[in-house]
Amino acid sequence: NKFAYATICITHIWSIMGTNILNQEKPFWGLVQSNVRTSKKKTYSSQSDRSTLHQTEANYLIGPNLSELKNQINWEKIKAENEDRKFKVTDIFNPIKLFNKVLKKIFYPGTFQKHPSSHISSAPSNLDQFKKSGAIIKSEYILTNNKTPILVWQIKHKEKPEAKTNLYFHGNAGSIDDFSKKALKDFQAGNNIVLSSYGGYSSNPGSPSKANLTEDSRSIISYLIDKEGLKSEDLNIVAHSLGCAVALAGLEKRAQERNPEYYSLIENLENLAKNNPDELQKLMADPEKLRLKVANSINEKYGDITLISPFAKFIDLLKDKLKIVPKSFLEKVFKTELWDNPDKIIKLSRLINFLEIKHGEKDSLIPIKYAKELHQSARQASIPVFFNKLKSLGHNDILNDINEAEVLPLPIDKNLNPSQLSSPASHMKETGQEFAVDLFSPQLQIGSPVYACDDGLVLDDLMTGAGLVDHNVDRAEGDYSLNPSEGKKINRLFIQTSNGKIDFYAHLKQGSTKLKPGDKVKKGQKIGEIGNNGQSDVLHLHFARGDKDPSKAFKINSTPIKFQT
Repeated sequence: NKFAYATICITHIWSIMGTNILNQEKPFWGLVQSNVRTSKKKTYSSQSDRSTLHQTEANYLIGPNLSELKNQINWEKIKAENEDRKFKVTDIFNPIKLFNKVLKKIFYPGTFQKHPSSHISSAPSNLDQFKKSGAIIKSEYILTNNKTPILVWQIKHKEKPEAKTNLYFHGNAGSIDDFSKKALKDFQAGNNIVLSSYGGYSSNPGSPSKANLTEDSRSIISYLIDKEGLKSEDLNIVAHSLGCAVALAGLEKRAQERNPEYYSLIENLENLAKNNPDELQKLMADPEKLRLKVANSINEKYGDITLISPFAKFIDLLKDKLKIVPKSFLEKVFKTELWDNPDKIIKLSRLINFLEIKHGEKDSLIPIKYAKELHQSARQASIPVFFNKLKSLGHNDILNDINEAEVLPLPIDKNLNPSQLSSPASHMKETGQEFAVDLFSPQLQIGSPVYACDDGLVLDDLMTGAGLVDHNVDRAEGDYSLNPSEGKKINRLFIQTSNGKIDFYAHLKQGSTKLKPGDKVKKGQKIGEIGNNGQSDVLHLHFARGDKDPSKAFKINSTPIKFQT
């Protein structure tokens, strides 16, 4: 019965993969095939393309310190793990092991790729462009606690080597080159850059697994902070797909190492039971309080964290893809690989300064429902979060969307730790509000002050053509309406900024603004208060910045923005 059931499962996997699972010459297939960007296929589709890549790498020293580490690398462990991942004839008599290998081949394809795929981007393909932009470029191998070498590229500004640093984590079928285009733009915007990969990817030796990838992530973060002297608050993390889980797990592991006695309470409460049983009894009565208390003990805080196309719980994603396979069977087969991002978000709540979740609504590989679950976890943990839903993008083309949002100061009190939501469901391109942002917080009240994001000039209402609209009566707090007829019954303010853009503030309290058309305002000046009018399901401030466009419902066409915290 076990053999028959395993055969059914493997046949189902086979149909998903779309090719012979033993064909090592085809590095990407089925599910993985859909996870490879068009640009990547183009980059490595011909001998001339590969020659260009080799030439790019030949122009730069790649990890010149590798020879110094060669005697410290645990080659026996690396070889044993890689051998264990290979398919053997005897595996057909062990369905659990066979199914585990098949799943690992789908979700961790790195070590199964032969040349040129295993050679995918040991260097960013646009290093010359970084150099032309005035970068200092350095590559170095670091050694993880598993004694596995990981190649790290640091790209810094000559004039400001201490600038904030962006560290990137790619997805499961990706490479060190995945973020090179976005990284170049981030560098030109003033950030230093760190590009790296994992064991078994981008020519790094090793074998991917949850444990190994977590250690790779921890090692890279610790290297930057402990060896390179980077302040944790100056480290921004940008991750895609599987890389989101890898980044969060690495942060958690570092936190565990920095706070071993207290952080380990989540897994083992023996020390507290021995030393303070009364406190243990209180904490055990409220598990959520225990998690937050542990998180609060962490004394290291990071910069902004951006999760692009993340999943929530890996077992749920796996079950979605393998619908006929019982969840209990998948948990047994893949028990060591059950990534849990909501759990990490809660545990790390006090480490995260600001979280942005970006997800394409056309993502069929990891549906947007998982991003919504993570967004909810972040809100429950009181993390300032911006949920950016991108209407026209899928799982991988989102990486090519480098039209970054303009960063603005918050128009409400930053101590409220407001969530930021850009939702195509209500903020539609047709109305010009595609990039509008709603700011809301549990502490927000009717009458909370609203501040100007920029210097500017108060305009006549663009929708009526004269005066200001602040006469709409506010509903009681908690009394909301999604009736479309309420859509334009909002108290609002239009301010033309010093750079020619128009800022649109909506849902202001009746009579709260003392301004009139023609008045000048200064950035940070109070311009009104939060109200409860118009179409809304929660108390919030609606904000958009854009260009004047009479064809749109609100007479402006919004441009991408997000708020600094």
